[in-house]
Amino acid sequence: MRAEYQRQMRAAGGDWGQLADALDRLLANPQISEDDLCDELPFVSATILMAIQAGLRDPATLADLLPSPDAAETP
Repeated sequence: MRAEYQRQMRAAGGDWGQLADALDRLLANPQISEDDLCDELPFVSATILMAIQAGLRDPATLADLLPSPDAAETP
């Protein structure tokens, strides 16, 4: 599934290709520094990558982004 997302991002061109390349670097080395990871990326892409990196290091950082268990029960 990841490979398909990466392929689609690269096919979209522009900043998406850069983001796909940076994701490859991040997945190869989750401890890579933010400076090395995001140095040449646009702000939005860098922000996305920093959130992904934080989630890889500590999944609890993503808790606010996930639906609460109560949300599934609400009609």
